[in-house]
Amino acid sequence: MFSSCIDVLEGLLQMHSEMELANPRSKWPIYPGLWHITEKFEPKLREWVRRYYPWEQEHLQMVIVALNLFIGRYRKQGHVALKGPFLNWGKYIQSEQAEEIWEEEYVPRSS
Repeated sequence: MFSSCIDVLEGLLQMHSEMELANPRSKWPIYPGLWHITEKFEPKLREWVRRYYPWEQEHLQMVIVALNLFIGRYRKQGHVALKGPFLNWGKYIQSEQAEEIWEEEYVPRSS
């Protein structure tokens, strides 16, 4: 199971590397209120996470941004797309408080 998780993570990181990220001046679609796995990466749980998950917090954030952009682009464009406009779909689901903090949580890695 652990090796399967690594395979999926590598595939999603590959998708992230091929994806056109949103304009850096815009907000990043993290949606912390929707992806509860991010709560497991709080400092007090980091040691536990390292034992059970084959990824680091940075990789998790990259995957979440890629998935959110993928979903948003599909909803906006009506087909699978790694580039172009995306629908900020999480704003319709998460609370206003969560929406205020999502932008600062992800800093894209330069390629």
